[in-house]
Amino acid sequence: MHKNKLHYYFIVLMAVFASSCSNNSEPTLHLFIWADTIKPELIEAFEEKYHCQVSVDTFDSNESMFAKLQLSSAKYDIIFPSSYFVEILAQQKMIYALDTEKIPNSTNIDARYRSKKKLTYAIPFLVSFSGLAYRKDKVNNITPSWTVFGRSDLKGRMTMLNDAREALGAALRTLGFSVNTRSPTEIDAAANLLIQWKRNLAKFDNEQYRHGIASGEFLVIQGYSIDVMQVKEENENVAFLYPIEGAIASVDSLAISINSQHTDLAHAFINFMLEPDNAYQNVVYTNGLVPLPAIYKQLQQDANRKDILFPTREALDRMETIQDVGRDVELYYKAWDRVKHS
Repeated sequence: MHKNKLHYYFIVLMAVFASSCSNNSEPTLHLFIWADTIKPELIEAFEEKYHCQVSVDTFDSNESMFAKLQLSSAKYDIIFPSSYFVEILAQQKMIYALDTEKIPNSTNIDARYRSKKKLTYAIPFLVSFSGLAYRKDKVNNITPSWTVFGRSDLKGRMTMLNDAREALGAALRTLGFSVNTRSPTEIDAAANLLIQWKRNLAKFDNEQYRHGIASGEFLVIQGYSIDVMQVKEENENVAFLYPIEGAIASVDSLAISINSQHTDLAHAFINFMLEPDNAYQNVVYTNGLVPLPAIYKQLQQDANRKDILFPTREALDRMETIQDVGRDVELYYKAWDRVKHS
């Protein structure tokens, strides 16, 4: 009897040990991404399909992501840089050149994002826009223009993004300049205009504007389309506009860190996220457009998302994406510092 009990406990112990070994033998894919950019259920589905575990860390800016990647202890597989930061990471040899044969779904990406150069180091995955949002029940005679921030009658009820390239970008477009100009004169002129607008702003802000526009504390904001769509779901009085001078488009991409320990699995993850059904689910979850034409028709049936996810041809033609300007980025930081301390 005693011997049988010992035998039973030995079997149980070995079963637990075997289970532990099995779990430990599963590879772990480490993601370093913006918060709320991948639907959790899709990560669970990937884990089940590929018999692995997925660990997720998040960052709040490209700069903080870059700083952490420079640490020797940062062993991430998938990272999620914005388009202009892909160039920086590639130049610093911090990301792999992708093997697109292992990502067959990449051939289905919208042609405007699928140039060979853009797919070499990263796959465009989440497209969003920064434009204007306003309370249509409280603001009359609004023009879809960045110049709205010059309206003194809305003083204290408006916000702009707390981001040098975004805020200065709006002023640059208003003056007819590129958001990627390297001209000190043009950047200084944009800073001067932004200082004028600042007199009418409640603040520069990246977070609270969502709650402020929903509650009516703020009446006009410069904001990201992803955030505004979330607010619109709760308050139908919030509307989004693409400024006539040109909105700013942002493309966040999936890339593989040079420190990846599981490059094949990382390629598989990117391909998995580009499966049409998975991509559609992720758009509904994040409100950021995955540029796959195969899901466009289904998305266009949602009136709340259609106008924001799919700008008119005229609006698209006027848009720019923020690009890496090398050392000249210091011109923007210097101008931004002048704006913030004016």
